[in-house]
Amino acid sequence: MKLTAYAKQLLRYVQDYSPKQFDAEGYLDTYIPDWRNCKRGPKAKRIVVIDDGSTDN
Repeated sequence: MKLTAYAKQLLRYVQDYSPKQFDAEGYLDTYIPDWRNCKRGPKAKRIVVIDDGSTDN
């Protein structure tokens, strides 16, 4: 099956940040069943600001 450009990018990302023998395709099949046909990532619905509590900016 031919992958979309975004699907290739997603697969490469999972492979880069996983252990060597990790099944990236199986992982994506489990958590994002239609990942092979995705044309783009999800749109952000809100902005989340993470504050570490420090006072220096």
